[in-house]
Amino acid sequence: MTGGGFPLTLTSGNATVTTAAHTANVNAALGGTNGLTKLGAGTLSIGTAGTYIGNTTVSAGTLALGANDVFNASGLLDIASSGRFNVYTGSGSRSVGNEGRTQTFTGLTGSGTLAFGQGNSSAERFKINLATGDTQTFSGALVTAGFTGNNNRPLSWI
Repeated sequence: MTGGGFPLTLTSGNATVTTAAHTANVNAALGGTNGLTKLGAGTLSIGTAGTYIGNTTVSAGTLALGANDVFNASGLLDIASSGRFNVYTGSGSRSVGNEGRTQTFTGLTGSGTLAFGQGNSSAERFKINLATGDTQTFSGALVTAGFTGNNNRPLSWI
């Protein structure tokens, strides 16, 4: 990855980002022609919409949306058994700084966790646009974090 105040460019195959037992917040656009793989037990939050081409993989730890639609909408999301993808910012509770987010992918695979927050006034949406005749298998958990009320989070399969 390269950056320095400019867009981060994903190069050399599938770029990997490892976060150990900490949280890393990246507020730079991801660009390039390769996918992104999240490794390590920590959390990686991306806060700027990017233009990279390729799939998004969560091999371990948590990958979180720091803003709406930051990952490649034309790529697949793969969440491994020890991975988690948060469709929200922060703790997922209904308060400032803990907003529900939106994201679209062309497929969802894996056996990890897809987590929705409690949201606030902004709509929380996760959309999968499958091509006609395409099939995907996701055997993981769909959970809502910090949730205390009506469990009505939209999940679209198109």
